[in-house]
Amino acid sequence: MKTTFITLLLVYLPIVSTASREPHRSRPSSHHHRRTRNFHADPYTPSTPTLYSRDSFGDQPRPLHRRSEPGAAIAKIYTAVTDEVFDYVIAGGGTAGLALAGRLSEDPDVTVAVIEAGHSGYNSDSELLVPSKAYFKSSVGSDLDWQYETALQSKLQDESGNALTASWPRGKVLGGSSAINGLYYVAVSKREHQVWGRLSGDVATWGWHSFRDAMKKSTDFSPNQIMELDSSIKNQTKYVGDNGPVGVTYPGVSYQPVAVWVPTLAALGAFIATSTINPKTWERSFSRNAYIDPIVNKRKNLVVLPNQTVTRTIWDTELNEDGKLRALGVEFAANSAAFRVHVTARGEVILSAELPGVGQNLQDHLAGSVTYTPADGLVLPSATNLTRKASFVDSSVAYITLEKMYGTNETANFIARAKKLSVDYIKSATNVPAAVRRGWAKQYKYLLEDLLVPTSKNGFTGSAKGAMEMLLGISTGSSITVEAALQAPFSRGWVEISSDNAFDKPIINPNYLQHQSDVELMRSGFQLARKIGQTAPLSSLVKAEAAPGAEVDSDEEWDKFVAKTVQTEYHSSSTCSMLDEGDGGVVDEELRVYGTSNVRVVDASVVPISLSSHLMSATYAIAETAAELIKSCLYDVVDECDWDGEGEDEEVSASADGAEEEDCEDEE
Repeated sequence: MKTTFITLLLVYLPIVSTASREPHRSRPSSHHHRRTRNFHADPYTPSTPTLYSRDSFGDQPRPLHRRSEPGAAIAKIYTAVTDEVFDYVIAGGGTAGLALAGRLSEDPDVTVAVIEAGHSGYNSDSELLVPSKAYFKSSVGSDLDWQYETALQSKLQDESGNALTASWPRGKVLGGSSAINGLYYVAVSKREHQVWGRLSGDVATWGWHSFRDAMKKSTDFSPNQIMELDSSIKNQTKYVGDNGPVGVTYPGVSYQPVAVWVPTLAALGAFIATSTINPKTWERSFSRNAYIDPIVNKRKNLVVLPNQTVTRTIWDTELNEDGKLRALGVEFAANSAAFRVHVTARGEVILSAELPGVGQNLQDHLAGSVTYTPADGLVLPSATNLTRKASFVDSSVAYITLEKMYGTNETANFIARAKKLSVDYIKSATNVPAAVRRGWAKQYKYLLEDLLVPTSKNGFTGSAKGAMEMLLGISTGSSITVEAALQAPFSRGWVEISSDNAFDKPIINPNYLQHQSDVELMRSGFQLARKIGQTAPLSSLVKAEAAPGAEVDSDEEWDKFVAKTVQTEYHSSSTCSMLDEGDGGVVDEELRVYGTSNVRVVDASVVPISLSSHLMSATYAIAETAAELIKSCLYDVVDECDWDGEGEDEEVSASADGAEEEDCEDEE
């Protein structure tokens, strides 16, 4: 009897969420590559499996030929797929999910299915693709946004001291949040990957050198004319490639506030960031139109199914010989009352159930702004005068280290306070599993070391982690804002299901500002935002501070302003962290969920500690790395892929590339 080689890739908890590896196992003989397994029958399983496709997204589906028939045409975006078997089933067609699907389907001998709960988005391209609409007339709050909301946050308060909730926008569309975000493409620094590598236990895969290669593999950078016209823009291309799917370039239009940003923050390391834009069409470049649209009608081995929610994972009734769970497939449906459909996968599966760390360790960047009235006569863009190339608002950034924000002595004082506060924070979290709290302790240790300048004690090289991101904003032609965004959050939250109905929204509790160090950092960030607005040459372009205004000056007044105005920067991560299982980790260094033989998580939820950057670059790189890991597993890692123990183990060791690389000081 043949057995199925199942690989189900579950892009798990998407609301939060390439290093080539040398073969180190003997390759299975060819007759092992495609094995079948009896899929457990279920009352919902129809007797005649059928695929359906909708041409031009019309209303009437039509059946396709079965994949086994000669000349079968599996293409386009589907409206339904019933009782089919695929090599890879990807639950979640977001930023990472579609990138992964694009890479895995490069092999014509494997079949890939993507199941996405959101819309296809094709009928909304006029809104999604125009870069300037990332901020003006954005899709946030529309039917392309899941419109999540957090639980009440006791430290976020209105004027009367009442607890507030916070909005959590997320892309409800193929491509996920890469379809509706602010387009920033900012690389993760070398030093943060040293931390990631240590926490994961695999510096070779998740350290700087391999991850930089993965970032390059995902991108296609193109210079443009604005680089010649604006001297503040320098070519920062060491972390972008020239032949990847995702278009990256610099802003197409520069306004006066943008032009003075770098000279105003000369001592702080400001720069103009790249954006995910295809300069040939001047459209948003995101995971759907970068990885899927060019190939979906050409690859008969790829099925993309929007408007369908995965409702459960179907498991083998017996553990494998290693005592691990094995997933056989997934069940999905269009809504809670709809017909349940099963698909089987020939590959791997990602389970996060029964692990204490699932949904824990939630981390997010908080952000808020100081707002200025523009000087008389200053022409600013607005929603009515924007050109297609006006992507300026997502480009002016700076990452501020503790030492630049506080000075050497006060940085040492902050670190000392944060250490004590973190010990108290861990002790007070009595309702959090002990393993998760152990993981927090390790994270805080590395976080505090990462925030310091390099020393011989901690062994890190390169610039210290940026504690605060400063961004320039222009709001609908009427104001200029300087935004402060926390990049090193100490608070830890959680996300969990609200019921046993997969269609109910989850409970999201980021515990904003629960750790006092976050309060201190946000206060300092807002104070720096005020100082930037008062610094030439930017100060020559503003008339007055509109909010919070001069009456807010003391620490207490700043803290109140922070509590009532901050919101998410849309960079949540870490709920399925790549940590040791004993430290509350959910996945190992190969993204496989502990306790399972064939389940992986592939999205930003695996990041073990919040990164000082926008998450899109890291998320694409995670997908590229995952694709390499999965491909090497399929063809080389016999025993780890549950090949019934056939094949000989070989002793191997991996080490990071020892060559020194220039640091990304631009990002710091």
